[in-house]
Amino acid sequence: MSKSKNLPVKITKDMTVQEIVERFPMTLPVMMKYGIHCFGCHASTWETLETGVKGHGMNDAQLSEMLKEMNECVKDYEE
Repeated sequence: MSKSKNLPVKITKDMTVQEIVERFPMTLPVMMKYGIHCFGCHASTWETLETGVKGHGMNDAQLSEMLKEMNECVKDYEE
């Protein structure tokens, strides 16, 4: 079965940190810029991006801005 190449890729706050890193390693610099280095943490396998970001003291506006930047990194990515 082939995948459609025009399906948009979108990173959401409900994805786990590990899932994001495995699927979209090009987003690591964005997470690091925001002080999120938990991709090596054991919690990254079950913790959502939102939970990790809020655990590091960021607010909803900062999370939204980070997601915007991360999705910009993957806008031309095809799975």
